[in-house]
Amino acid sequence: MTETTVLITSVSTKVLLVKEFKKALAEEKDKGRVIGIDIDPLSAALYFCDEYAICPRLDSPDYLNFLEKLCIEKKVRLIVPTRDEDVLYLSKHKKYIENRTMAKVMVPDIEVAKICSDKFNFFRFLQEHDLPAIMSWTEICDDITYPCAIKSRSGAGARKFYIAKDKEELNKLIENIEDPIIQEYIEGIEYSIDYFTDFEGNYISQVPRVRMKVVSGESKIGITVNEQEITDLCISLATKIKLIGHNVIQCFKTTSGSLKIIEVNPRFGGASNLSFAAGRSTPLYLIKILNKSNIKVKPFKEGLIMLRYSEDIFIDAHD
Repeated sequence: MTETTVLITSVSTKVLLVKEFKKALAEEKDKGRVIGIDIDPLSAALYFCDEYAICPRLDSPDYLNFLEKLCIEKKVRLIVPTRDEDVLYLSKHKKYIENRTMAKVMVPDIEVAKICSDKFNFFRFLQEHDLPAIMSWTEICDDITYPCAIKSRSGAGARKFYIAKDKEELNKLIENIEDPIIQEYIEGIEYSIDYFTDFEGNYISQVPRVRMKVVSGESKIGITVNEQEITDLCISLATKIKLIGHNVIQCFKTTSGSLKIIEVNPRFGGASNLSFAAGRSTPLYLIKILNKSNIKVKPFKEGLIMLRYSEDIFIDAHD
């Protein structure tokens, strides 16, 4: 019987991701465990893991040593990041970790991680590789069309996201954002695509889903769809940028029917649970890849709607 222990970093509130990995291990009759780490002992997902540990901050000089010791002690075979900052850090130290432990790190190479973490660099990558992009600028210029969108050049979510109707409003709003990016405002249907490859970048599966309701940049209501042109575009992008593991690709279909790529998050997304429920459990695929088992990718359920909500858990303060 195999033992594939999985370490999820910055586990925070990713309860369903923890549960999906535990379900995958049980389905494979694998003796491995799911270990969660976070800097906050009151992170809800910690209490759904088989084991957990409180870790140093990512910017601490002790973090890498902590991670290495934990991976060796617990015989971790897979490290899964859940934040953009984790992706960048682990990409930088990927070779070191994989050489000194038995863990595979589900992150792309550092050059790819840097492109994905910077919206303007990503825009330039799309242009250089003839992929459909949303026009973007780093400063106010005469080429900007209105209305336009203003947000942070790095980071996920949309806590600071503004729409400027003209140049005067843009001049005011841009002062609210550090290191901003200005983008053409697109109307249409917004998609997130859970795109999965093996560790060599070979395509295995994807599930497109429409973002029906978005709050602070995160999909709260979504529905699975099957559109071949989106599948083809994602494969083209992923092949050119060299994605590995689970990724979330975002794109728009404009009112004229054309597709435009927004960004790539090379990690699990908060709403990736919809793809698991639709029949494409990428945590299961990861366990199978590590154990050299065959992956049978079945058709996913189209038209499956996800309604997300929060749930309370209770822990004893004296434990």
